[in-house]
Amino acid sequence: MSPERAGRAAATDLTVATDEPRMVSRENAVIGACILLTVALALAIESLDTTYPEWLPIALFLGGGVIVPLAINGALDRRETA
Repeated sequence: MSPERAGRAAATDLTVATDEPRMVSRENAVIGACILLTVALALAIESLDTTYPEWLPIALFLGGGVIVPLAINGALDRRETA
């Protein structure tokens, strides 16, 4: 097999591509953790037998899934540049 053809075969071989460890950026880790915590909190609130305002789930998901990760990543970015 020619070297060119071997290179193409290795590029399309899925086992070669998946053997490498995947790196997750700090921003994605913060966003993922915030979303997981937000979903857990939303499920906990939903399981309670209390009444809550109609807007609470939307506010919870916007706050916990968007605003909190942006604030955390912004603070961590400022700390890195300082």
